Amino acid sequence: IDPACGSGGFLIHSFIEVKKKILALQISDDEKRERLKTLIDENLWGVDKAEVLVQFCKINLLIHGDGYRRIFKSDSLDKKGDVLAERNESFDIVMTNPPFDLPSEHLEQVINDYELFKQFQYEGADVLFLERCYELCKPGGRIAMVVPHRFIDGTGFEELRDWILEKMIPRAIVVLPVGVFKPFGGSNARTAVLYLRKPLSDRERMGPALLSTIEHVGFETGIGEYK
Repeated sequence: IDPACGSGGFLIHSFIEVKKKILALQISDDEKRERLKTLIDENLWGVDKAEVLVQFCKINLLIHGDGYRRIFKSDSLDKKGDVLAERNESFDIVMTNPPFDLPSEHLEQVINDYELFKQFQYEGADVLFLERCYELCKPGGRIAMVVPHRFIDGTGFEELRDWILEKMIPRAIVVLPVGVFKPFGGSNARTAVLYLRKPLSDRERMGPALLSTIEHVGFETGIGEYK
């Protein structure tokens, strides 16, 4: 699932990569068709609260070979919402680049349902999305999420880092260059990718983790037009 799917970039690439793997399996053509049908009908989920982005996402997936049946207009931060209310711990992979800021009047409707607000008074959409991703992920599943760099070493986020280490196992922290998203929506925020595993039990211990800083991403960062 991508709980803030936008126009569907992560879901498109997920569909393409999983389809390649299915077609490469040493199984019969009928089995391949059955697995592709499951991928298309059941396995790709996307949620966004903007109707126009939901329609773009469906069209993009259709253009790339289908997989649009589980794309919904809904607010994934609303735990009582119609789409995801009963879907906690349903997803093997949660992968998203959520909005870091949302209007306070929107968050007021949902914020009291979040542990990170009630315990530590974290109020931003970025923090709430992290907690929501944790809830949607199955034990043993994985979360890959673009987050503000302040999550990694910012003052005032010590309790958040402790919460992450208590609840999940970091597999990678990848720091991205400033301005990497500038050509794709105008954001100049400093960001990182958190790649986390939700443990199967409290006894599961932390293993090796990749810590990486990306310097070059293949295009010019910090400008409004992709080059």
